[in-house]
Amino acid sequence: MAAVYAPGIPLDATGEGVARTLDHFRPWQDRGVRIFVVKFDDVGFALTPESELRFGKFAPALVGYLRLVRQGLRRRDADAKLYFLPQTYWWTTRASTRTPRRSARPADSRRTWDSSSQGPRS
Repeated sequence: MAAVYAPGIPLDATGEGVARTLDHFRPWQDRGVRIFVVKFDDVGFALTPESELRFGKFAPALVGYLRLVRQGLRRRDADAKLYFLPQTYWWTTRASTRTPRRSARPADSRRTWDSSSQGPRS
């Protein structure tokens, strides 16, 4: 079983936004769930003003947000796994068929696709 959360857009990558995410996951962790998914499927790339001021762009804000969520989950359960469903997972250009560099994500995070895509689950 996996617990899923969609933080919505604009993304709040501040401590307050991370706390909201962890508050959503807390009851699931209390029940023994160890797999968690943050879902950004089919949403834009906007940031709250506070997040934009701190991170500048969406990509660094997303990575910072996911790192903090993972850290928060792991404080309660060292074996917790974090997956995320990105906004964009289908391109038509040849160059875009390459897998994004793993270093762009938290080291042990995993990317997933929704059930309608044909992408791999990694």
